[in-house]
Amino acid sequence: MPMNFFLRRALRGLIAWPLAALMLMLHGLAGAQDFLPPEQAFRVVMQQSPEGQLLAGFKVAPGYYLYRERMEVRWQALGAAGAVQSIAIGLPTGEKKHDPTFDKVMEVYHQDVVARLPLPAGTQADGELTLVYQGCADAGICYPPQTRRYQVAVGPQGEVIGVDGRSLPVAHAAEATGGPGSNLADTAQGDATARALASGQWLTIIPVFLLAGVLLSLTPCVLPMVPILSSIIVGQAGTTTEGAVGRGRGFALALSYSQGMALVYTALGVAAGWVG
Repeated sequence: MPMNFFLRRALRGLIAWPLAALMLMLHGLAGAQDFLPPEQAFRVVMQQSPEGQLLAGFKVAPGYYLYRERMEVRWQALGAAGAVQSIAIGLPTGEKKHDPTFDKVMEVYHQDVVARLPLPAGTQADGELTLVYQGCADAGICYPPQTRRYQVAVGPQGEVIGVDGRSLPVAHAAEATGGPGSNLADTAQGDATARALASGQWLTIIPVFLLAGVLLSLTPCVLPMVPILSSIIVGQAGTTTEGAVGRGRGFALALSYSQGMALVYTALGVAAGWVG
């Protein structure tokens, strides 16, 4: 029996079995609804306006929303035990939505939003700022109120000069307006791959990792595979009447080999991610 018969059978099996396993895994993942933890669904980025005012930027993940009226900010100056003051938050108008959790129409933010946090008048000493917020997922889960505390350093003119021992990035004018959808300067997670994973959207994740795979194929660690693939293609020359492998057949062999390898590692990666 000719060698190319066994090669074709091997290549078909190399593609079919990983592809079937991948489809089963994706089907299982599609049936299970995974929700982001609240710190990823509503990430807080502390910034500073050009005037020195404190800003809290909320990066809202796709498929989630943040309540406008469930946001609360408190200020307590250091050395003034018990003197807790509420801060009037500067927020833009949100989207009107009938919320089943509270059974009433509420203002929510489905996009990034910036909140202005003006410190109490006459503040010239450092203090602790407490930020409380709450949000939900469109799929039906509602998170309990989240509380974040920050140690804020204040300058002699009442301007904010740092939070938790580090200086703050200055927001651009468009970001400081606080409108929904503001392009926040993300100091916590600027990596495109991490943002794609955090989105939880397959239509975003798949193209990003497809591009990453193409770029990885150009790295030196792929070079040892070149002679292996070349020997497979060249070895087919003896099985054809022309004594040579055409471009179409060579491309098909290379595609079968590379896709088989890619699907195997994709299936293993999905399985590893699925089991945590």
